[in-house]
Amino acid sequence: MTGDDLAGEKIIDTRMCYVRTGPLQSNQCYFRPCLVYQMMLPEHVADGGLEFRFNITTGENEARFPGLSEADAAPGSARHDAILAAQVRIIEDAEARDDGPAVRSKLAAAATWGDEVKMAHLVRTCYVTREAASEALLDGAREGAEGVVRVLLAAGASADFASVERDAKTALYVACECGYEPLAAQLISAMSLDGLGRRATSSGLTAFELLRREDLSGMARRLEAKASERLEALAAGHV
Repeated sequence: MTGDDLAGEKIIDTRMCYVRTGPLQSNQCYFRPCLVYQMMLPEHVADGGLEFRFNITTGENEARFPGLSEADAAPGSARHDAILAAQVRIIEDAEARDDGPAVRSKLAAAATWGDEVKMAHLVRTCYVTREAASEALLDGAREGAEGVVRVLLAAGASADFASVERDAKTALYVACECGYEPLAAQLISAMSLDGLGRRATSSGLTAFELLRREDLSGMARRLEAKASERLEALAAGHV
């Protein structure tokens, strides 16, 4: 290694990268690349054919698809930032890999800690389906993590999502259950008529009915007004 190599911000070093050669371990998940370098987590496993490097500033391994010019790939360039922003999106179900449980576990942990930066990185660098992102939305709602919820909704998670395994509660129901009014309002702005009217299995109540049962009528009225605005916007085709 030359002095110039040491003086540079980044050097290539693939010794610590995991490249797929067989079945994944239970905590591992596939790395989802794009045209600019992204940090690889220790549990990431990459497919072959990528460009790898070691960032001596951060001490992290990074990888990307080959092909983009260094100028466009440079952090801070318009192309670089646009590519990373577009990468914070869920994948189509047809693109799903066989690492779903590990991905869900990582999303749940980031949501529980309210770590929106980590959540955005996971969505960028993992194969996150709509269902997995929507499940994490419930975890974020339970913790009142508005930033996490914002990232997930922007990425394509469904605010209408409810599953039998989680008592058929929507993230809105969970937010109301915990008394998080600003978060509940944020969720309402992304919901449909069907989602707003969903009932939890155990209580048989909608989120608004739950608030009234808990003597939170004022919060119920304010959120119902927000829901009415949302439905009017949907009817007018403004969303």
